[in-house]
Amino acid sequence: MKTRYFLKEFFSLMFLLTIPFSCVKHKRVTGYGSSEKTIKLFKFLNSDNIGKNLGENLETTIDGSIISLTVPHDASLKGLKPKIIISDKAKVFPSSGQKVDFKFISDLNIYQKVFKVTAEDGSSQNYKVNITKSSLSKLTFNKDNAVLTSFTISADASKGITSPVTGIISNSDTEATGTILLKFPKSNNNDINLEGLTPIIGIPNGYTVDHTNSIAVSGDITNRVFTLKKIDTDYRRVYTVKVVKGPYIKSFVFATQEGITTPVTGIIDHDANTIKLVVPRDLDLNTTLLTPTIELENGEVSPANSVAQKFSSGIKYTVVTSATDLNPIFTKEYTVTVTKKVSSEAKIINFSIGGARTLYISHPGQYSSYTGTVRDRGEIYIVNQITSPPTDNILTLPVPNIGISDHASIDTSQEKNYDGNEKPRYYYTVTAEDGTKNVYDVRIQIALAISSASGNLGLLFSASEIRRDTKSYTIRMANR
Repeated sequence: MKTRYFLKEFFSLMFLLTIPFSCVKHKRVTGYGSSEKTIKLFKFLNSDNIGKNLGENLETTIDGSIISLTVPHDASLKGLKPKIIISDKAKVFPSSGQKVDFKFISDLNIYQKVFKVTAEDGSSQNYKVNITKSSLSKLTFNKDNAVLTSFTISADASKGITSPVTGIISNSDTEATGTILLKFPKSNNNDINLEGLTPIIGIPNGYTVDHTNSIAVSGDITNRVFTLKKIDTDYRRVYTVKVVKGPYIKSFVFATQEGITTPVTGIIDHDANTIKLVVPRDLDLNTTLLTPTIELENGEVSPANSVAQKFSSGIKYTVVTSATDLNPIFTKEYTVTVTKKVSSEAKIINFSIGGARTLYISHPGQYSSYTGTVRDRGEIYIVNQITSPPTDNILTLPVPNIGISDHASIDTSQEKNYDGNEKPRYYYTVTAEDGTKNVYDVRIQIALAISSASGNLGLLFSASEIRRDTKSYTIRMANR
């Protein structure tokens, strides 16, 4: 009985002890620090969103936790980078400059993304950013409004653009849109760089364009949007830039084939639109068919690659762009000429005058024994032996026999201009097949044979022992 009473008292006491604790009210602790969590500025910079067709540095309207803005009808809303300024010590997600995609909300006909701002004290606020695409219905379109008058990219050798490129402007007849087609032709020393190009824009009176004229565009100009606005109304026309790099022949080669033992590579001049090849001289261009291997860039060629041709005269090759929606079509025409290899050798190989001795022949660029120097002219040294001096001091020599390089020619008109003993007044000009010229001076030494008392022995000592005659002779060549 006592035990039951004790247990009853114990449980009563425990019940009473729990009552004060159950009455304590708990407060939620959010931490210390600022509770500021406001988006102060939200906008899209065109320079941060190249190719998105935003058309301008779009600022927004902030109404409480709703941020609204309107973009062109053809703007891309994926991968946009917003610029966001928020309260000090707060954080936003997605962050400023981070790429975000906006989701289409069909029942509202808007594109939306939620941004969460968290204050220093841990509290947060969601902001809904709503984007509306502008309407270009026929009700707002006025075909009588002005359009861009011109659009030209300035020449810039550092970008591979050797001359100004004039854009082809097309304007829609049903919408306030247009296209600017830029066709960049291939020239000799360029790989075209489409970044940082400078447009010169023809703007009609009373209108503005959302880009400063004659200032380089940041980034690639491909798909760049330029917006023409009328100053006194809300009318605007949105132009999109389309870029096509010109087609061209990258290489033109005759691989090993009939008459060609080693590949022959053409020299391509993209400015002059010519391709020149030199084949072996024995190849008959009037009868031989040659097959070129052609490497192309950005197009197709006619006549086609690997089609045999007779290259006895120049052949036109036309490259057409692979872009099929261009009007007019982008083409480049080359003239291919093939010539046979010609000799560049212009030498006198051998030289003799009657019984005269040719002591040596030196060629241009070789050491001359006579002058002791390297000369830029050739030299021929002749010793002519006579047994007795001519009574009239006139010495007539026979026509020289001259051997020259194959396919070369020689000018002998100076043979009659020798006017004294030893002096190099007498020379020949040898011309190679390719026009290379070399000049050879001829020096003639007159030597008397040593005679004995009993008669002329007809002996001629070595060159170092030749007794030079002190007289001067008039030397004449026989008529050719």
